[in-house]
Amino acid sequence: MRILVLCKRAPFPVTDGESLRIFNHARGLRAAHELDLVCTGSGEPPAELHALFGSVTVLPARRASAPATLLARLRAAFSVAAFAPPFEAVRAHLQELLRSRHYDVIWTSTDMVTSIPAAAGVPILTDVCDDGVLLLERELARTRGLLPRARVFKRIQVAKKFERRVFGPTDACL
Repeated sequence: MRILVLCKRAPFPVTDGESLRIFNHARGLRAAHELDLVCTGSGEPPAELHALFGSVTVLPARRASAPATLLARLRAAFSVAAFAPPFEAVRAHLQELLRSRHYDVIWTSTDMVTSIPAAAGVPILTDVCDDGVLLLERELARTRGLLPRARVFKRIQVAKKFERRVFGPTDACL
């Protein structure tokens, strides 16, 4: 099987739960599958990644720009698109890559799923490392003050909407 791994930052060195999961799952899969990596960051990726993946592409970590006007920013406050805007360079690269290469599955981390072109034509496995709503509900329980609690509550509502809209159409979640 040919797998395109799409993550926010290079999964090596292992610095957090996301990179730990991706690096170790990829190590286990590489014996029986072809793996390519697309991630955001800067600089040359470590040799450990070139040994693990057939190809490694590192793209700029710029997301879509924030709205300029106050009204647009207020509207974006409850927007799924503003919650996790796509990485522009990743989306453009994937459009070109998927025209020239066949993949059996795109395995993506949570933040990157919005960067996959709508008509990718490849099954998508989203690796949801953390339960964002649960983390925010725990934060709400610790937060004091009406305005700070209202902000966290708003983030919970957007996170719920994000999970339904973005994870719902994917083929599977890990």
